[in-house]
Amino acid sequence: MQYQGLNLIKVEGSKFEVGYGYSKFVKLKVNNKSYIPILSALINTWGIKNREDRIEKNILGKIEEKKNYLDFSIKCADIEIQNFIAGYPSIRLGESIWGPTNGFELGQVKKYTGMNISTKWEFQVKGLANFTYDIWLTKNKKGELTKNDIEVMIWLDYNFEPPWKDIGETNDFKIKYVKKDSNWNNGGHVFAFFSKKSSKKSFDLIQVINQCKKIIKNIESYYIRSIDLGIEFSKKTQVEVKLKELNFDFKTR
Repeated sequence: MQYQGLNLIKVEGSKFEVGYGYSKFVKLKVNNKSYIPILSALINTWGIKNREDRIEKNILGKIEEKKNYLDFSIKCADIEIQNFIAGYPSIRLGESIWGPTNGFELGQVKKYTGMNISTKWEFQVKGLANFTYDIWLTKNKKGELTKNDIEVMIWLDYNFEPPWKDIGETNDFKIKYVKKDSNWNNGGHVFAFFSKKSSKKSFDLIQVINQCKKIIKNIESYYIRSIDLGIEFSKKTQVEVKLKELNFDFKTR
């Protein structure tokens, strides 16, 4: 007899390893109904320039359920990277824009009256890194990225900032923007929301997305493809994040 079930999330590696599971520290409500969300976990060292450098002695990432927190960790040596970021180990709710898909579709922005997200964590770093949400919005429901698509980043904790254009500020965030050229995923828009720091952050993702209307007027029609949370890191960096709680509380029309 065979038994099938969903395990606690765990992934480890130096390349593009992927794992699926759940975490008792990540909870989801939709219209006040509780769910156990299926998450993917990715190591994703896309910024390492040479394939032969993606070995354990140079770089190693882990995402693993512990007794009191979901643990994110990365160690990266002084190796050659393509730009400034070496990779992004993360957990994901929703479908990847690059695949494979898992059947969990978040839908269009206009579907929601609110997407409240609450996060509690501890961040320790030697080197340069951030702990950030990475949210992808596409104009089309399926397909590869286009020059019209959008990346929304919400930087919870960080010790560097990219030199992008300042476009505004709220009580919780300062906001930067950059339009990427065609060498970056066919071009696209990037909005970065830099948290005014604390060890717990709550925000409404719909209100965050609405701030992007300064550049993207018809953003309500975009599809929210995925919500990732993880660590962007550079070389010569060691990071650990202890995720104590992550609560998604969505309201639909």
